[in-house]
Amino acid sequence: MIAVRARRLLFSLLMLALCALLGSVSLSAVEVPDLYEAEVPVADRSEAAREAGLGEALLRVITKVSGVPGARSNSTLVRAVEKPGRLVQQFRYRQAPASGAAEAQAPEQRWRLWARFDARVVDSLVRDAGLRVWGRVRPAVMVWVAVDQSGTRRILGGEEAPELSAIMRDAARQRGVPVVLPLLDLEDQSRLRVSDVWGGFSDRIQQASSRYQSNVIFTGRVYRLLPTLWEGRFSLIAGDAVEEWSNQGDILELLLADAVNALATQLAFRFAAPSGIAGAYGFGVIVSGVRSTGDYARALEYLSTLEQITDVSVTRVSTDEVRFFVETRGGQDALLKVVALGGTLARESLPGDPELRFRLLP
Repeated sequence: MIAVRARRLLFSLLMLALCALLGSVSLSAVEVPDLYEAEVPVADRSEAAREAGLGEALLRVITKVSGVPGARSNSTLVRAVEKPGRLVQQFRYRQAPASGAAEAQAPEQRWRLWARFDARVVDSLVRDAGLRVWGRVRPAVMVWVAVDQSGTRRILGGEEAPELSAIMRDAARQRGVPVVLPLLDLEDQSRLRVSDVWGGFSDRIQQASSRYQSNVIFTGRVYRLLPTLWEGRFSLIAGDAVEEWSNQGDILELLLADAVNALATQLAFRFAAPSGIAGAYGFGVIVSGVRSTGDYARALEYLSTLEQITDVSVTRVSTDEVRFFVETRGGQDALLKVVALGGTLARESLPGDPELRFRLLP
């Protein structure tokens, strides 16, 4: 099991590195490698400071894993946070310069505590608390956000307003959401204008997003409503579903971070596996287009990485196709939602079929 997990993590990291070298992300769903890790500031290396720091780190991990905030008000989770040691696999300290408004009064150097927690124990804890578990495989979200500052409108990404882009990326990392901001190179500029994003022209936005191969798009416009008040209007496009919301705040940076937090919560409600008994739903999955041992391994590996699937076994192998039996949380609907994000399988069955049929994509 450990070897399989290590191989999946290595594969994910290699793919992310390759995408960075190519200058764009070509994965519509990726595996989040640090889902069960967090780093928090601590005053010193005393036992009391360590316990408090580990508790805060555990809260941050629970928020990433469940996909929703509110862990501090859940009695089951509060009890676990009071004694986080049993969930910790590894921790270490480092010293780093203070940064950010919250640490403005900190000494020039301060301790930071990094911790990794046991994934299976955390998952069990989250389910015991009545929350969903959002697995490592998550949609890569294409971000098109336009900001109007002093009458000048610009799309975040590339070299435009790097400090604002960094805030959105950091907020997304804290929630375990893979985000992709546009390169804003000549190709992007030829496909999409600021006015298209500002006007919310979804057809043009989706066309411009095609080069990034993401099935989930986050778009919005942010402007100063009053001298001391910013407003943002945002949309999440996931397939045929569209969610819209707005928020306000007196600080632009906090408004953008809040928008990313709202995005993470929306995604979790849509894609996280429902809590409940593992293996409650079992059914057949037929994958065609399997013509080699490499194809077979790719199909099996992909199904095994999906958090919605708790167990997968092969029941039949024939020319060009393989039949799997899978046990899932949430049934066929939950599985279809997450498979639709990726570029590995394409659905071929019709609604109501007792078995799901997919085609293995090149």
